[in-house]
Amino acid sequence: MAVSVSGASPPMVTGSYGMAATQPFDAPAGALLVAGYAGSGGDIPVASGITWTLRKESVNKRAKLWTAPVPTAKPGLQVTLTGSNPIGGFKVWLVTGHEPGTYVGRSGANTSTTNNATVTGYAATRLGSLGFCVANEHNTTGSATARPSSTDVAEGYTMAEIFSGAGNGLFVRKAAAAAAAEQAVTFNLDAPGTAAANWEWAALEILGPADAEPPSTPPNLRVVEVTGTSLTVGWDPSTDNLGVSGYGVWLDGAKVAGP
Repeated sequence: MAVSVSGASPPMVTGSYGMAATQPFDAPAGALLVAGYAGSGGDIPVASGITWTLRKESVNKRAKLWTAPVPTAKPGLQVTLTGSNPIGGFKVWLVTGHEPGTYVGRSGANTSTTNNATVTGYAATRLGSLGFCVANEHNTTGSATARPSSTDVAEGYTMAEIFSGAGNGLFVRKAAAAAAAEQAVTFNLDAPGTAAANWEWAALEILGPADAEPPSTPPNLRVVEVTGTSLTVGWDPSTDNLGVSGYGVWLDGAKVAGP
């Protein structure tokens, strides 16, 4: 089972000098909650019977990410962000299929002044992990019809909708798991308009289960072309429970091609 985000995850909530609770959702036993805050004044999420751990925050603490395991089934769970007059947005993802125990991989945090920025969060620990990113931007001004966006899966808000003035928040996750270990995991952050932005962001990797099942042997190995100095071979794709990151070619016991 690959790590994934459940469709039961509640939508983002926003607030000014106080944050509303998320919509109720059913969290099964053994699931994982990943929570993000983009804004000012946010302290820590609160939910009945749930213990949260801050995993990553940006330099000015305007973007934060927490995780919390779900020890027992929590029907109708709601999560609230506490803090000193939080102004911004709050998002909770319900994650399943993660590795039990040590489920957090690598993380990253940085800043960018590019309006439409593609930032590198981290290098994936291994095949099958899933990435999350929270970003806060406090230079451009949006509106209800001009919110921040992303080419990744995202929800965003603009300060003009919930308070006043410039500022935006964005909650981003990858649509697909990492295809290979050490793959650079990037997140797209697009502020409203075209003016220079002031992004600060935090990113987090959630690990899928360790891959203990080898892929199938590639079927239909065949010679495609022969010349006086070379030999080209082909094969059909292998299958695997998590995915296949590449193929190697050996000749007389020595590797001659592949990762």
